[in-house]
Amino acid sequence: MAFNSGPVFVAAPIICSYPLLSLLYATMYGGGPTSYQLLLSSLVILGLSLTLTPQFGANLKFESNIVTTIFWSLVSALFFQFHFIWVKTRS
Repeated sequence: MAFNSGPVFVAAPIICSYPLLSLLYATMYGGGPTSYQLLLSSLVILGLSLTLTPQFGANLKFESNIVTTIFWSLVSALFFQFHFIWVKTRS
């Protein structure tokens, strides 16, 4: 729904922010992130920014449903992160 409602260059970085959400969740429950986890999360975010930065210059036209795109992107990121928590607790 996020990709269908708005531009991909808005939805993709928000959806792919789930590593940061996972680190936040781990920190809240006392299992602080290791340096290895911080490094890998940073690489994910860096890769996204390098891939999507050229899109900002080429696509300056924002559509009226940008709020819908942001909402569904946040929902997607949260459920993606919760999936990994669920898998970890079941194993």
